[in-house]
Amino acid sequence: MTPKEKAQELVLNFKNKHLEGYCFTSDFNPEREQRHLNEAKGLALIAVDEILKLSTFFSLIAETEYWYEVKKEIEAL
Repeated sequence: MTPKEKAQELVLNFKNKHLEGYCFTSDFNPEREQRHLNEAKGLALIAVDEILKLSTFFSLIAETEYWYEVKKEIEAL
């Protein structure tokens, strides 16, 4: 999986998990949608930072580079 695909997957998973239990109306609200996306990105970045801490600790250089790329892709979403 490419870093971009992984970034999209993480953000989507956090967004969907975050939205569980919400009751939605049929009308689209762009501000609410952007807020949910920003919250999901924040959660995904926290997860990636934790992975990077472990990768750095265990000196997994190739893995560390991959997760830095994932982090860049999340920030670009």
